[in-house]
Amino acid sequence: MNSEILEINDYNSVIIKKIAAYIKKNKIVIMPSDTVYGFLALPKNEKKLRQIKKRDDKPFLYLINEIGMLSDLCILNDLSLDILNKYWPGPFTFILDDNLQGIGVRMPDSDALRKIIKQVNSPLISTSVNYSGEEALNDIKSIINEFQDKADLIILDKNFISGTASAVVDLRVKPYKILRKGSRDFHD
Repeated sequence: MNSEILEINDYNSVIIKKIAAYIKKNKIVIMPSDTVYGFLALPKNEKKLRQIKKRDDKPFLYLINEIGMLSDLCILNDLSLDILNKYWPGPFTFILDDNLQGIGVRMPDSDALRKIIKQVNSPLISTSVNYSGEEALNDIKSIINEFQDKADLIILDKNFISGTASAVVDLRVKPYKILRKGSRDFHD
């Protein structure tokens, strides 16, 4: 399989619909978020994404476009809801209680990505573009070289400037635990 590579200057409604259609057809997409390049897929395609990334059972994070999407994913309380409303959309992944091992959720500060999630009408699983345990790739040539035969669609956004991966904060414990620093600081 060779990926379709779509070179874009902006995310108009046609591009958003095309990306959403790929995802709805159980395809794997690589595109920039508001932080770094990432894989996008429906949760039911988790096994396929694990194979591509050569990843063990470490959970993927979920991307949402609105707080209402959390009702099917995790348990919310007023305190965590206040924090989510303060920091989202933005470069923060929060670990929330799901009565199992916890679940990482993020609402990206990317209108295009939130519109895609809305079009798909489902939270998406996501992770950085790399093989498990290796540095995240943000150079499009490296991404294409490594993953053009593994992903179905690769978005080459000419205007994307790579940043730092999202901060990861565990909201299940007090005091909250910062698991990974990001481009912005977390203060509860």
